[in-house]
Amino acid sequence: MMRKNKVTMNDIARAAGVSQATVSLVINQSRNIKLSDETRQRVMAVAAGLGYDRIPAIHSPRNQEEIALLISSLQSFDPFIDAISQAREAAWRNQVLLTVYDYGDDEELARNIIRQLEKRNCVGVILASPVTTVIDMTPFHQCTSLPLVLLNQSAPHSPQVPSFVPDDYANAFLLTRHLIAQGARRIAHITGEEWMEATRQRLAGYLAALKEAD
Repeated sequence: MMRKNKVTMNDIARAAGVSQATVSLVINQSRNIKLSDETRQRVMAVAAGLGYDRIPAIHSPRNQEEIALLISSLQSFDPFIDAISQAREAAWRNQVLLTVYDYGDDEELARNIIRQLEKRNCVGVILASPVTTVIDMTPFHQCTSLPLVLLNQSAPHSPQVPSFVPDDYANAFLLTRHLIAQGARRIAHITGEEWMEATRQRLAGYLAALKEAD
């Protein structure tokens, strides 16, 4: 008998006609990104139909024991994995260990992790997202005094927090201007999903380059 392949988020995304990022947000019950109820219901219906085993939200355990996940190597199939590898290498060059925690887009869990880190010899926290987004830092300021840096996230209301994000606007602008310089006059732009900050910035850069070239 052939073994049935495990259903993945990519399978759900293809069947539901959305991105893998959207599936992840729905499965993890994120409310930080605005998604229509219709999209959420469709994704969950497809996931159930395919037999996806959804992991329930993790709540803070009483005894706060810790399990470490050690991986021999991370392959850069996803550009964000490369960011983790670069952070690990930079930390180790400075004789500091990088520990990776996946909080599944559950901010309560993230704050609990940070509180536990305060009890250990932690010197700083990188709060990261695989999808470029805007975050409210107020709850995090209230739970810790550790230095915080944002990766692939921005906090407009907390300008004192360093934020490292891709310049999607400039990249789209330069790409479009390059095509114009090659003589192209009918340039299509295939966008991502409208709720993504990267989508809005890339579209704005594309339109700005067209306007510049009249």
